[in-house]
Amino acid sequence: MKLDRVKQAPPTRTWIIVQYISVIIVSAAIILLWVDKLVGILIVAFAFLLVIPAFVISVISVFTSLRFNTRHKRIFLAWHVANILAILLWIFNPNDRCDAHIMERHYVKYHAQMEDLYHKIRQQLEPGRSIYIEFEKGKVSAFSVFTDDKQGCNNWDPSEEKIDSLLMISGLDRTDLNDIKNTLDDIHSISIAVSTSSDEPYEIGFRRILLDKYDFIIYPYALSQEEQERVEADPGNIRYSPRVVFRYNTGAIGNWNFPGKEEYLQSRKIR
Repeated sequence: MKLDRVKQAPPTRTWIIVQYISVIIVSAAIILLWVDKLVGILIVAFAFLLVIPAFVISVISVFTSLRFNTRHKRIFLAWHVANILAILLWIFNPNDRCDAHIMERHYVKYHAQMEDLYHKIRQQLEPGRSIYIEFEKGKVSAFSVFTDDKQGCNNWDPSEEKIDSLLMISGLDRTDLNDIKNTLDDIHSISIAVSTSSDEPYEIGFRRILLDKYDFIIYPYALSQEEQERVEADPGNIRYSPRVVFRYNTGAIGNWNFPGKEEYLQSRKIR
């Protein structure tokens, strides 16, 4: 009889407080991952001694809350369900995945808009200029301007004053910058690199996933067989056509091969 009373005893106040603290920590970690994936992973990794116990306690809390016969249990169950849905949406977010098949479908759908944007920017640039502009969360995260002799500057997270200065050097203005941003948004891309030289390819930055970046390199002419072979020799490149190359870059130390390159090339042979 005494044992039954122990089993039926309501949760202690300490256990309820521990559950609240744990679910708050887990929720904060999920929010960080949604706000900035790389920064979120780094923070979670550094705070793993805090996050792991909170995660374990939250898992236990899920099962103890299933009876939802108290107000706290109902709160915990709803909170856990929200956290589970948030982490599943984060894991399976289609914008956090990329491969050559995805890039092929994207290029087929948006290649005309890419060409239009390239020609528009090239006509607006001052002679002998090259630019690289990248956006993140609606703001300019990188802006570089170079001359024909490759002199110039790279600017990451530039100030508004620096952006105005670079626009003036390049021959663009704020209206042009907004048009570039809106077009990149429309084609679900993040960056563009353009040169006034008729021999240079232009680049459309497709996606950044952690330290990896996927780009479309589009040449103004069909590459010769020798040039195509040179492009294909780079493990980070996939030649889609004589004019178009899918490129993979990684900031991490290790494998520089385009993920899934061989499988994609084999699938194209079968078509």
